[in-house]
Amino acid sequence: MNKYKIVDWMNNRIFPNKVFKTFEDGWEYIYNKFDNEEDHQEYFVVDINEKERGQIWKLKTTNQSQKY
Repeated sequence: MNKYKIVDWMNNRIFPNKVFKTFEDGWEYIYNKFDNEEDHQEYFVVDINEKERGQIWKLKTTNQSQKY
């Protein structure tokens, strides 16, 4: 069973202590947290295992150092 988290458009995790059982639960949280509909465009509900921005950068630098 998948779990979900909320990230912003830069792939930063917004609510680090929140995990959602369903994709829809994640979006419901966004809708309840932010009244302005334009703010909703800034966020995404993604699988909990998707890499976050800091994890991607660390992975890239680790892989580059292994090439040399």
